[in-house]
Amino acid sequence: MSKNLSKATLRSNLLALAEESDRDQDAHRARFLRLVEWTRSTIEGLSTPDQLCTSAAPGFFSDAVHIAKRIVRMEKLEFEAAVAILNTPLSRVVDDCPSGVDTRDLPYEWLRMRPDELRMSYSLKTPYEAADYVAHQGVLAGYAPEAIAKAREEYRVLEKARRTKLGEEDKQRAIAERARLDARMQAGYTVTTYRA
Repeated sequence: MSKNLSKATLRSNLLALAEESDRDQDAHRARFLRLVEWTRSTIEGLSTPDQLCTSAAPGFFSDAVHIAKRIVRMEKLEFEAAVAILNTPLSRVVDDCPSGVDTRDLPYEWLRMRPDELRMSYSLKTPYEAADYVAHQGVLAGYAPEAIAKAREEYRVLEKARRTKLGEEDKQRAIAERARLDARMQAGYTVTTYRA
């Protein structure tokens, strides 16, 4: 149907759409800032980084990234400044593609994205997940060698703490299970235990 319209009509329609889009920019920016604030308040309500993935914060953040990238078309530095408040001891904003190169090895015409749009790829992660991503996927994603070395150091510390925590949890579970079995034996139940 658009083939029957004149170029002047098509141009005026596009200009009208552009005007309407400009009017909506303020509303979209306000929604973006609201989503960032909701993400921050959700993170403040968490007590451990492990709760981040089950909270609503990653969903709010994903919506904010979508608005910044697709609707408002925010510059990378402006976006990073707006979400800097989300870098807390419980969460990190991670640039998934700092080089602006798609890591899937696809021909450029398949992507249908400008290089500056490719550079807007962020995710909200725990400090452990962020260090793990940069340490192990940093070369592929395009991080600088200094950032990768720093992330590897942080990852070693966080991985050691995680393994210590898991070991303590395993010990506590073993103690609780042993107490449960002892209580059953004292109550007169027969218990069959298997050893590996």
